[in-house]
Amino acid sequence: VLADPESKVLTALDMMRKVPMVSVDGEDNIKLRGTGNYKILLNGKESALMAKNPSDVLKSMPGTNIVRIEVITTPPAKYDAEGLAGIINIITQKKGDEGYNGSINSNYNSVWGTRANLNATIKQGKFGFNGYVGGGKRPELSNDFNNRTDFLNNEVVVSTITQNGSRFNGRTNKYANSELSFEADSLNLFTAVFNYYDGNGAQGNRQFTEAREGSALTQSYNTLNNGTTAYKGLDLGLDYQLGFKRSKDQLLTISYKYSNSDGKQFNDVTSDHGLGYIQPDYKQYNNSGSKEHTTQLDYVHPTKLVTIEAGGKMIIRNSYSNFNTDTLVTGGQYITNADQVNNFIYSQDVYSLYNSYQVKFSKYTAKGGLRLERTIIDGSSVSGG
Repeated sequence: VLADPESKVLTALDMMRKVPMVSVDGEDNIKLRGTGNYKILLNGKESALMAKNPSDVLKSMPGTNIVRIEVITTPPAKYDAEGLAGIINIITQKKGDEGYNGSINSNYNSVWGTRANLNATIKQGKFGFNGYVGGGKRPELSNDFNNRTDFLNNEVVVSTITQNGSRFNGRTNKYANSELSFEADSLNLFTAVFNYYDGNGAQGNRQFTEAREGSALTQSYNTLNNGTTAYKGLDLGLDYQLGFKRSKDQLLTISYKYSNSDGKQFNDVTSDHGLGYIQPDYKQYNNSGSKEHTTQLDYVHPTKLVTIEAGGKMIIRNSYSNFNTDTLVTGGQYITNADQVNNFIYSQDVYSLYNSYQVKFSKYTAKGGLRLERTIIDGSSVSGG
């Protein structure tokens, strides 16, 4: 990516469109080999930046932030079993020269709005820092629709439903990524990582519905659906890397990461209660979140013919989702509908060990490995008021 001259004027999402086996559709959904069943990593690790809406972050990020984009269609034993179609690993800039470096990027277009990004790199003796912050705001846009459905009996139209209106949506997002490193000596490296994402959206639709039986009007009403979404994600990580004098490629790495995410969704549906409309106005709420602790150990042992990798990983994950619907009743008050209340709690503990081998011949490379995983799942769901 960095060698591409267009990286200076294109966004990271635009650069993603150039990657073989990766496609980005008209709504900026990223797919790997035609499917969404994959995982995006940032510098080899999962990140809050890529967990919810990676397209939003990549649209705000300049292409110059990225060194390369790796596509792994057959993940080796080191990686988790999640993401069956493969892995997209985004490697970002980490300039190691002594001194200071920074840049500011900003752009605007009528569809995606305003985007801005600030990069900074500092290297002073044994200490190093690199990071970036950015954000974007997409103005609220709307598009009209007009649908008609005919119901036939012996090829004669007996009833019709006509729906027309407009859909609208807008979005804002902010993100930050930083890495602080301390190189105690040539063999010991300590690193702290911080990632943050905050996104908000507003969306909805206005719709007029008309139904007829023959020429008789049976239903005619207007509905308005206003919705908002909000998502926040946070990563805090600590890494220790031990090198060995016998080989610069022999490494022992110990890592810990804490992740926290929270999401909120709200929908407000109202109607003019025209002809044939009996559904009361209602509001829907969904609050969800997850906390995750990840501890990992990786060891790489190279020899002249074989490179051996081994390690283990433990993930402790706790999630929740609370949903309820409030319905408008006589008197203008909203009352919680006991039939539409659900509180869900979910825990997942994953323990894994892996061992892999890579053998290099003069013209070929052979790879093999083994991964063992044990997953413990527990959950509870309570419905009703």
